[in-house]
Amino acid sequence: MNQFIQKKLCLLLMSFLFVLVAAAQSGTLRGTVKDRNGNALSGASVILQGSSKGTVADNAGNYSISASPGKHTVIVSFVGFATQTMEVTISASGTVQDFVLLDSGDLGGVTITGSRNVSRTRTQTAV
Repeated sequence: MNQFIQKKLCLLLMSFLFVLVAAAQSGTLRGTVKDRNGNALSGASVILQGSSKGTVADNAGNYSISASPGKHTVIVSFVGFATQTMEVTISASGTVQDFVLLDSGDLGGVTITGSRNVSRTRTQTAV
């Protein structure tokens, strides 16, 4: 009977250790976000598509995200720059991926909403 209990305890301990090892496997994606001139883009958004994981680049353009090892799609965006999407493989030991965002050129246009037509009242104009 004593040997039976020892086997059960050993099996229970091995199962517990297996769960701890499986849960502990996490990688880190880190790097910098800069423009094409090498200037840091402080506040750039870096997210993993299809998850709730993401971060914002610090004053030096550095970012870091913890995620499970494997392939992930990373989306990097910043106002005035074209959004960049890239597939990155995160390893358990960590992965470094730098991003260079290009100007989008879309900030030059102006969109006007509304009308100053004299024959319309304010309730008839677009908001």
